Amino acid sequence: MGRIYLFFAKFQPKLSCRYRLYQECLYDIAVTHSPRYLIDMELAKGRSIFDKIGLTYDVLRASENPIKPFINYYRSIAKRGEEPWWMEGVEPSKVTVSLWSHLSLKEQRELRCQAMARFPEIFGRSSQKYQRLATWLVARHGIVDASLRDRFSAGGQVNISLKGKLYQKIPKIFEYLFKDYENVLKVIHDLSLEDAEHYWKLLHTISTDEKSKLWADQVMHYVKDHSVATQALVRQLLE
Repeated sequence: MGRIYLFFAKFQPKLSCRYRLYQECLYDIAVTHSPRYLIDMELAKGRSIFDKIGLTYDVLRASENPIKPFINYYRSIAKRGEEPWWMEGVEPSKVTVSLWSHLSLKEQRELRCQAMARFPEIFGRSSQKYQRLATWLVARHGIVDASLRDRFSAGGQVNISLKGKLYQKIPKIFEYLFKDYENVLKVIHDLSLEDAEHYWKLLHTISTDEKSKLWADQVMHYVKDHSVATQALVRQLLE
């Protein structure tokens, strides 16, 4: 495998030249219209972006999925609610940001299912429960919404009948879960293990067989602050 060197020359006020291995000069990644490496010809040994992700440049460029280590690294250092949008982001053909209200009803339904599968905290009662979802919508789909909470809670409380029992005064979001439960399970089934661990904020590796149960456990964790009727409905639905 060949090696790449960077050569730098400064002609004024006095000629000065430097050269160095390409991978030893790349200290981070920045984004303009697309991701690019940042270069520092005086970068100290052990401080390159490849040292940060724990892989050599030669190993990375020969891998089948060279972007994955970067996703893992930037996720690991991201602040709460941040998402590395340029890594998993919008389709290459999509160059505009869309409003949720401009989506078709079918698209809205699909995104709700994706949200309920990835962000179980939206079933809780925290005032910040939609923050990660809002960031993900922008990062992955180029969609913004100033009234995101209303997309899941508008309509107040509803009554839901399940297995012959009527549950009253249930928050609207659980009606969406009730109606699209099978579709949500399909999203969970299709999630990669890495994504499941990331979105559910798990601190351990998991297996494919565990995904549905771990998601259900998270949902029940956030539902515990709701009414007894809501807890009973969700427990019955998840059984």
